[in-house]
Amino acid sequence: MKCDHKKIKKNYPFGKKSKPEIFCSTCNQVVKLQELMKVKNERENRMRRRR
Repeated sequence: MKCDHKKIKKNYPFGKKSKPEIFCSTCNQVVKLQELMKVKNERENRMRRRR
């Protein structure tokens, strides 16, 4: 099953001053922003089709 990346938190690998990574606690992986937007668009399209 594909993860929908709903449980997201910021992960700072090199301390608070570094750029945060987007971490999904459901699938225990670092998620790219591009992939996150793709999942969000798919979810919106599903809801749009339902109406």
